[in-house]
Amino acid sequence: MSDLSVPSNYILFPGNMIVLLITASVAIGNIAIMIYYGSIAYRRKLYWSVPHLIVVINAVSLLHQVVTPLTIYIELTPIMVSVVSIRVITGLLSLFGLALLQVEVRVAFGALFQDQRLPDWFSTGAKIVVLFLHVILCFPAYGFPVYRPFRWIIPWGSSGFAIQAILMTFVNVYLTVTIARRLAENKKKMSKNADNSSRNQIVIWLSVTTIMDVAAVVLYVVHFSLAQYTSDMEKINLSRLMDQLSRSFLGIEAIAESLVLLAFTTMISPKTTKVQPASGGRIKQKPILLDTTTTDSSICNAKTLIDSQTYVA
Repeated sequence: MSDLSVPSNYILFPGNMIVLLITASVAIGNIAIMIYYGSIAYRRKLYWSVPHLIVVINAVSLLHQVVTPLTIYIELTPIMVSVVSIRVITGLLSLFGLALLQVEVRVAFGALFQDQRLPDWFSTGAKIVVLFLHVILCFPAYGFPVYRPFRWIIPWGSSGFAIQAILMTFVNVYLTVTIARRLAENKKKMSKNADNSSRNQIVIWLSVTTIMDVAAVVLYVVHFSLAQYTSDMEKINLSRLMDQLSRSFLGIEAIAESLVLLAFTTMISPKTTKVQPASGGRIKQKPILLDTTTTDSSICNAKTLIDSQTYVA
């Protein structure tokens, strides 16, 4: 019952319009992030890197924000079944992408503090673990377009999606508390070597990711609770709105984690460390790590982030 459409005139209801505006705003935010990080990758002529990952994740989130309202207000026809399949797949990929961004945030934190630095294999190893957990928890849902209407897929895929979201919430809480506490401890040192506003941005956007995670999980549970075994259109409409809002919150999380990485890059490559322009008019900056000296290894870790503080004259 959770995938029943609601009459199209419901879109004019105040609650439906508010949720739709939130979804549209998230889509615009995804586009802005894609343009910004895409321009970084283009200017630096990068191959596959963190900016590309961020662009892809936000592109998937954008598509997810677009198709989700369609599955609510358009009657379920054979064509719309395909749209529902796209919604399912993009939702799963969005969740997977957010988990990958969490790994990048932890790597960024390690590049900033010596005692938090990670071994070279951590990023690859952590991403393999994320992929393994994602496949185990969510692979039945990927079969939705093929194995429908086998009902065993629905509870496994739905519960797996929720379990991964809950695990991500715990990780976000850990990252937020750990990073915020460490940044607070080094506030004086950072006021000399890094942009103080970047520190505040990191804490704010990490807090946003945690709040969005918790809210998305709660709304997802409410969505299923309202939709089960009911033919009341008001409850179905409310259920679909909760589902749409939870998916929009995941889109907000993608934007917030992208901005966290941007703030980390600003701190690692503060504007006060500009060196002479290289050939081609580029002004490069050397990353400054807190509680440590700048070494070749640390520079390599820092450049893994983005180095978005490289400007083209």
